[in-house]
Amino acid sequence: MGNRIPLNQAAAADRFERYVQRQDQGCWIWTGTRTLHGYGSFCDNGPKVLVHRWSYEQHVGPIPDGLVIDHLCRNPPCVNPDHLEPVTQRENLMRSPIVLSAINARKTHCVRGHEFTPENTYIQPATGKRRCRTCALAAEAVRVRISPKRRPKGQGG
Repeated sequence: MGNRIPLNQAAAADRFERYVQRQDQGCWIWTGTRTLHGYGSFCDNGPKVLVHRWSYEQHVGPIPDGLVIDHLCRNPPCVNPDHLEPVTQRENLMRSPIVLSAINARKTHCVRGHEFTPENTYIQPATGKRRCRTCALAAEAVRVRISPKRRPKGQGG
């Protein structure tokens, strides 16, 4: 019989192809319905699905449990399976050029140019934010210099 695609799957594949515009740089742009964030969606004989996930599953295989699909091209309407990779949600966020926590995690130096090394980095327990120890010590020295002098207990004044 060969590699025959079931009729309903063939119809979905035909509809998929009608809404894909292949670009020179390699992206396959979805021209059909899109979400507010630019991801394509369509119905595959049931509820709406995100087209990049559908494309990955049709061309590559099942998405492993617990993983999401990351656009390596950073182009949400792209459905080219070569531009899609299953990763953890954390990895997907850390790769993002717009997620602030990812931007901050990629920083190697504080705003004053001190390197974030294990010895020079303090992680705030409550927030998980990194702080530069050199800057924190300098700020503390300034704070102590401008605060009123402390007198030993029991001495008047």
